[in-house]
Amino acid sequence: MLQYALEVSGGADELAVTCLDRLNELPALQVCCRYQHPAMDCFDGPRLRKSAVPDLDYQQQVTDALQACEPAYTAVAPQDYLEWLEGHLGYPIGLTSLGPAWTHKVTRSRVSRQRLAT
Repeated sequence: MLQYALEVSGGADELAVTCLDRLNELPALQVCCRYQHPAMDCFDGPRLRKSAVPDLDYQQQVTDALQACEPAYTAVAPQDYLEWLEGHLGYPIGLTSLGPAWTHKVTRSRVSRQRLAT
């Protein structure tokens, strides 16, 4: 859904990923990277189709289709999550948060994370 949100909103310069401290509480990290519909493939490959024009009827069809979908998960090692997310989405992560205070926020070096080609 994040990939679809980035497409329909026109993209982003960078992403902020919060609650990374919670990853330590998980026995394994399972990331949903696509949805499977039981009766039809409502996606172009692993992605939702973006409407060519703003179309509320199309958005309702997307909503209806997603309600019948089942998530398909991919296992990602917690230590590889940020790099996996950048590679999967094609956008750099500029800010991370490892806790509730402002002191837990970390900016990532622009040199090490140039915009990825999609």
